[in-house]
Amino acid sequence: MEQKELAALTGLSNRTISELATNKTERIPKTAICKIAEVLEINDIREILDFKTLSE
Repeated sequence: MEQKELAALTGLSNRTISELATNKTERIPKTAICKIAEVLEINDIREILDFKTLSE
């Protein structure tokens, strides 16, 4: 799926999707994660996210 299509399906901006795809954002709103997971039919967000502890 192209970023433009994902943006359209999630209602997120092209810029937001691009920044997420290129790791140009430090924080991701929970609503954005949920929208992306729903469109991609992902039930466990650990499939698309890498969690780090605060000390990292």
